[in-house]
Amino acid sequence: AYERRFPTCPLIPMFVGSDTMNEFKSEDGAIHVIERRCKLDVDAPRLLKKIAGVDYVYFVQKNSLNSRERTLHIEAYNETAFSLSAGSP
Repeated sequence: AYERRFPTCPLIPMFVGSDTMNEFKSEDGAIHVIERRCKLDVDAPRLLKKIAGVDYVYFVQKNSLNSRERTLHIEAYNETAFSLSAGSP
């Protein structure tokens, strides 16, 4: 079920899309590692988005599924650069 939300999911309207950056599958299919760059439409007033200089928030997510051990390890980090420095030259 988790994999079905990519690249978009109508049940999560703020999730606009995702692109696969890297993918690895073991020969037996037991290990699947996929890294995606995801795009979110944050629920914020238009003026606030304009002040922050962003329309979307981007994050990178790496999922490591090990079917043998029945584990899913998820790592994610925010990739969006907010430039809110006041008075910088």
